[in-house]
Amino acid sequence: MKRNQRWIILFAIAVLLYGIVQYWNQQRSSTFRAVLLDFLPRDVERIDIAKAQQDGFSIMRQGQRWLITGPQISEEARPDAVIQLLKRLQAIRTEAIIAQSKKEWETYGVNEDQGVLVCLSYIDGEKDCVRIGRYAYASEEERLELYTRLETQEEVYIIDGLPLSFIDGEAVFFRNRQLLALNQPLTQLTFQTTEQEILARSTSDSSWLVNEVELMEAAYWTSYTEQLQNLQGQLLVDDIDELSLDSMLVWQLKMYTTQDSFMVKCYADSTKQPPFILHSTQFAKTWVSSDSAGLVDRLIAPWQKWLENE
Repeated sequence: MKRNQRWIILFAIAVLLYGIVQYWNQQRSSTFRAVLLDFLPRDVERIDIAKAQQDGFSIMRQGQRWLITGPQISEEARPDAVIQLLKRLQAIRTEAIIAQSKKEWETYGVNEDQGVLVCLSYIDGEKDCVRIGRYAYASEEERLELYTRLETQEEVYIIDGLPLSFIDGEAVFFRNRQLLALNQPLTQLTFQTTEQEILARSTSDSSWLVNEVELMEAAYWTSYTEQLQNLQGQLLVDDIDELSLDSMLVWQLKMYTTQDSFMVKCYADSTKQPPFILHSTQFAKTWVSSDSAGLVDRLIAPWQKWLENE
C-alpha cells in the first residue's frame, strides 16, 4: 500500500515538474499567443492618443456619449469609431517576442519618441499604455505585422498589424465628417451667389422646375438630390475665423424637405480659388475642406449652366 502511495506521489511530482518546465519554455519562446491588454470596454473612461513628439488628443466618456478634446478640438466623438478602437485593442494577441532590451526599441519604432502611444484609463483608477511602433510586411505569411510594447515593459512584441492600421495618431478618424445626413427627400433647392439666386423645385409628377422652367433632365436632378442625402468629407478644418466668414462667402445652398430645411455654405479667400471650406447648419461644428472629396464640384454641377450664363 505504501509503495502505491509513493508511486502516486512521484507521478504527481513528475506531472507538476513537467507543467513548470512547459510554462517556462513557453515564456522564453518567441512564438506564443497571449492577451496584451486585459480589460473590458465598459470599464474604460478615458483614451489618450499621441503621436511621437506631437500634441495628442483625448476621448472621454460622458454618460452615453464620448467627447473628443485636443488642440482646437472640443466636440462629440463618433461612438462607432471609439467602440471599434476598444474592441480591436481588446482583441490584440501577442504572437512573438522580437526584442527584450531598450537598446532595440528604436529599431522597431517603439522608443519613447517614436510611434503612437495609446493609453486607457479605467474607472478603478488603473491605466494601461501601449506604444504602436513600426509596421512590416511578412512575405512568407503574406500579412502586415506590427511591433508594439507596453510602456511598463521592455519586451517588444509582434502582433497582427491590420486591425490597428487606422490608428495614426490623428483625431480625424474619431470626428464627425458628415456634412449632410437627411432622412426626408428634398422638394426644393435654392442656390445663391452674391449676384444670383436660382430656384429648383419638384412637382407632383416627379418633374423638376428651375426658375419655373420645366427641365428635360428630371432624372439627373433626382439623382443629384439623392446624393445630397448623405454627404461626407475627409479633411477637416479647425482654425476658422468665424468673424470674417461673411466676407469669404462664395455661395450657399438652401435645401427643403416637407418637414425641415438645411443650408450648406461655401467659403474661400479673396481669390475665390480652392481650397474651399464647406459648412452645413445640420452639423454646426464640422468644417470640411472641399479638396478632400471634390465636394464643391459635386454640389455646384447642376447649377453650372445657369451660373455660366450670368
